[in-house]
Amino acid sequence: MKIEKTITAVLVTLICACGETKKDDPTLLPAEGGRGSNYNDGASWDYWNKGAHFKWRNLGGDYFDSNLTPQGVAPWSSQSITDTDSIKVIEFDVKELVNAWQNGDLSNRGFFIKYISGGNGPIDFATKESAISGNAPKLVIVKADGSELLLEATGDTFLTSSSQTITFGQDEIMRLRSDLNMLVWFDLSTLKEAQAISAKLILTSVAQFNNSDTTVGIFATRTNSWDSSAPIQGIAAGYLNDEGILNHDDVVLHYNFDSLTPNSGSDFLDGSIDPSHAENIWPCSDYSPTGVAADGSTLMPVKGIPGLPETNAGSSLCTRLKFEAGPPNTQGLGNYGMSLGKTTISMLGEEHVDELFVRVYMFLGATWGENLISQNGKRPGGISGTYSNTAYSGGWGGRKTTGANGWSARGGYSAQVPYGYNPLEGYTSLSTYLYHADQEGEYGDLLIWDKTPNATIQKGKWYCIEQQLRMNTTDGLNILGSSGNNDGVIRGWVDGRLVFEKTDIRFTDMDYIKIQVADFGLYYGGVGNTPYDQHMAIDNIVVARAYIGPMNK
Repeated sequence: MKIEKTITAVLVTLICACGETKKDDPTLLPAEGGRGSNYNDGASWDYWNKGAHFKWRNLGGDYFDSNLTPQGVAPWSSQSITDTDSIKVIEFDVKELVNAWQNGDLSNRGFFIKYISGGNGPIDFATKESAISGNAPKLVIVKADGSELLLEATGDTFLTSSSQTITFGQDEIMRLRSDLNMLVWFDLSTLKEAQAISAKLILTSVAQFNNSDTTVGIFATRTNSWDSSAPIQGIAAGYLNDEGILNHDDVVLHYNFDSLTPNSGSDFLDGSIDPSHAENIWPCSDYSPTGVAADGSTLMPVKGIPGLPETNAGSSLCTRLKFEAGPPNTQGLGNYGMSLGKTTISMLGEEHVDELFVRVYMFLGATWGENLISQNGKRPGGISGTYSNTAYSGGWGGRKTTGANGWSARGGYSAQVPYGYNPLEGYTSLSTYLYHADQEGEYGDLLIWDKTPNATIQKGKWYCIEQQLRMNTTDGLNILGSSGNNDGVIRGWVDGRLVFEKTDIRFTDMDYIKIQVADFGLYYGGVGNTPYDQHMAIDNIVVARAYIGPMNK
């Protein structure tokens, strides 16, 4: 199939182009995370930023050795530590690593400190949160002009295999052992482009339980990089501002909400909206309905939504998650935004569709998330085949997908990254909420879009979000015991860059279960109530049989 070859080619190009960047970026440092279970968002054995759902490639952390080998064995520096049951200062010569950061050979993501050999009892070190400030980690650099730079750590934590997802960034000690790794990072911006003629990492060990000498090594922490490669172009590249895109043979739906003319938004809500929630949706050129602000006060009407630039106000559809008093309720009390979908029959005249691409531009308003820490949800841009109100109904609301009933792959979002101790505070991670034939529980699986950090988005910006879904193949028997193959596909793009890909999904075992709906619903959760109104705008919706890509503006 031509489109498959095209996508494969551009994906190979993208993957090759998306290597380690050579520029320091504080948003890509490991996260310390806040204190307590509600702020369990820092670096852990599984994650380098748990709040943003960014996983290590290897459990226990990723690093480069002095040969620039990922997970290599040659430390940049090492020291032997003797158990003397005393407080002692340990110095590491890190000049070569600091200069590798300065030269751009590596991106500065901090020091990765790990056990190499010898006694394996734990060794405790003071952190920057230590009550004795003089014990905190330091980096002393002597520049070529002879001047000395003393830097305090901007972050530190340790990773433990015994508590794989718990984070310890606010603790006063960090611990080292064969199953305990430490991270320490510094802001080198004041060093500018200068080279170091000397650089010493100074750590204070406050307790030793190793009984015999332990060799400790310094490595370079490795996280990930923003994908800054050229966006992958698709159908939309051939249509300035999407004008006329519905004329393309593969395009089956287009809405831009710019006027009341056909296919621009006037019929988008027709027959699709529960009248009791109609005030959750309005043209962004109109004033918004009164709502509840995060502090409990009345949110006064404004054009569009809070934070939406007025220049965009005439060309978008605004929507909100509305606070309503009452018990948690999946049918609309306090977690409901909109329930909208366009069926394949209405778009294509076909009930059984094997592949679909859905693109939507999305804008998170200033009220979105507001430091909420405990709730995921569903967003516009999904694809599903739930077969509601039929004998095959399934794949939503705890109705487990079995292989002989419905399924869904709705657009998802995660709770906002908490504020305070995370370089991506206030960002929101995108995902797919998937009901599929191999799921274990009654509810669907949340698949975070994490191929690159680009699917972690900010409030106050427009993003082009696209999802592809292709059904898996089946044996065609359509009887009890029929077999579906694990070759179904979901891909996700943000601003034309691949951020998610899964190619081994079994949606169904029956060849009469297919794609039914392009889903534009918006929900909070889950069943919890949103504590105040949250706002989102959507625009420039396109549904097609092939990759669409960002608008040609």
